Amino acid sequence: MLRRRSIGGVVLALACFGWAAFPGWGQAAEFAARGPVRDIVVVGTSPELAITIASHAAAMRREIQTMLLGSAAARPWVPACGIHVHPDSATFARAVAGASRTATGATSIEFLGDVVRLRRIDVVAAADGGIPAALNHELVHCVLIDRFPHGPPPRWADEGLATLFDSPAKQRGHDADFLAAAARGQSWPLATLMAFEAEPAEPARQRVFYGQSAAVVRWLLTRGDGPTFLRFLDDAATSGTTDALRT
Repeated sequence: MLRRRSIGGVVLALACFGWAAFPGWGQAAEFAARGPVRDIVVVGTSPELAITIASHAAAMRREIQTMLLGSAAARPWVPACGIHVHPDSATFARAVAGASRTATGATSIEFLGDVVRLRRIDVVAAADGGIPAALNHELVHCVLIDRFPHGPPPRWADEGLATLFDSPAKQRGHDADFLAAAARGQSWPLATLMAFEAEPAEPARQRVFYGQSAAVVRWLLTRGDGPTFLRFLDDAATSGTTDALRT
């Protein structure tokens, strides 16, 4: 789930949610500084796990960039990306006002003009004390923001790409939700799906949206690669989806 806003009152709308403070930043920065990562800061967990999560996030960032951009090389995140780990869903829900009751991850991006002033990921801690399950999904949003600084990519593309980095079990669940909805005639025409500015509010329909968006993204990626897909999104924004698909 991505929420993007600009400082000074103009909201570049993917969704409108409440904002939460970022406690413990100085302490977390000390934790992260002991590890190999300098532009990812983890709060809300032990120093050892914070370093493990930051290292995992850095590796996943390179993997996502390689898939989408064709290269892992990128400028460091300035400001650093803050990953806030919550011990349970209730704590997460209090920090991320407006999130659906089933959400376990959220990404917040704040801009001043075209410059990112805040990158924040909120995730629910893993039950086994390891890497939070939603982290990879949310990192995709952060990488895409670097590619689309002047305006967000279409919602279906943003969430569809992020869903491809969910666990295999979660992807299978979204696929099943989409296929069941399609069998009932309750999926969306492609033009309708691509026109969504935010995912549906009702959790069951939201799962279908994620599954159908992931299916479309997966289909398009089989006909090209990550950079080609991103160029398609650029073309669709300027010349329309029909012409972009034909090209």
